[in-house]
Amino acid sequence: MAQYEFGHDFETSLLAVCFQDATFLPQHHDVLKAEYFSKPESKAAVDSLLLFWSRYRSVPSMGSLSIFLKDEMEDPSQVLSHMRECNVKDVPDAAYIKDRAVDFARYRAVEEALFDCTDLLREGDYDEIKTIMNRSLMVGSGNSKEGYQYFEETIPRIKSYEDDRGTDPKVVLTGIQELDECLDGGGLWKGELGLIQAPAGAGKTAMLINLGYGALIQGMRVTHVTLEVSSVKVARRYDMRITGMTKQQLMTKKKTAAKRIRHMANKMCCGLDIKHFPTKTATCGDLSAYLQSRYEHDGFRPDLLLCDYGEILAPERKLDDRWIEIDESYEALRALGQEWQCPVWTGSQTNKSAINTKVSGVEHTGGSYGKICLLYTSDAA
Repeated sequence: MAQYEFGHDFETSLLAVCFQDATFLPQHHDVLKAEYFSKPESKAAVDSLLLFWSRYRSVPSMGSLSIFLKDEMEDPSQVLSHMRECNVKDVPDAAYIKDRAVDFARYRAVEEALFDCTDLLREGDYDEIKTIMNRSLMVGSGNSKEGYQYFEETIPRIKSYEDDRGTDPKVVLTGIQELDECLDGGGLWKGELGLIQAPAGAGKTAMLINLGYGALIQGMRVTHVTLEVSSVKVARRYDMRITGMTKQQLMTKKKTAAKRIRHMANKMCCGLDIKHFPTKTATCGDLSAYLQSRYEHDGFRPDLLLCDYGEILAPERKLDDRWIEIDESYEALRALGQEWQCPVWTGSQTNKSAINTKVSGVEHTGGSYGKICLLYTSDAA
């Protein structure tokens, strides 16, 4: 790919498309970043568009932008002038510009990543280089050009209703009958994010382990990411769940415990990978890089991903509002499940208002609401 393809004219045409095609910004706002543009006025224009979009979820008119930016900037005249030029710019090859938008974003992301990795290469920090490069190569991976053709898929879709509960290969049962009956399709669908909401100490980790066990007895592969408890401690909790023994029984009946664990592994042909990251040091990009490294090493690809828990992932970018950081972490977790085509279960600690509440609800969640919620009563603590 020649660099001139993504020069200044391409950038201004891309901005023009943002104004002139009402469907473009909603579909591509997640891949457009100011740092991908070369001119200061274009950077400011992209920042302004994205800021307006984040607040109002609509493509602004020039009149709305003029009023909006006067409240946001001391002197918006220069950026408004540039945006007016883009707004009226003739783009005869608009279809080409839209088609190459994701390529442009990925090109710039990789270009930036290569620059960032220069010092890391001198230091020999290859793990960080891989993480950064993987993250840049993932830019735009969620922007599929193929949609679901409703009428063309009528016959296979209607036939899928004949399947018994839980037999759809896109659904992973939790193994908890009451919960599966409440979930659409009898379990959590691949690419969906499930949230366990509970106060501190109410059993979020134990619930995640139960969900992992439910997948294991279905012969599935599970990746359990732990951000608080060590890998060994999580493994011991799985020992108790799989063997049905207490910690004291495991200490006195080691051979029996080992036999039961081996029997399950051989009978179910399942797999369990437990990975510990220190609290608030790993982003979703790091999780993705780890999954990729495991897959490249021995072909291990999870059917279920557990993250204990999403709120203590490191944010992809530092923001003044911690709750927005948490929201973005949850969104990134969902995107990770979509990328790897597996369900993702995680936890959320209820806020202080839920301490004396018998049943906690979404109003007691610290961050994003766009998740399936499993509600705990305080009696369970």
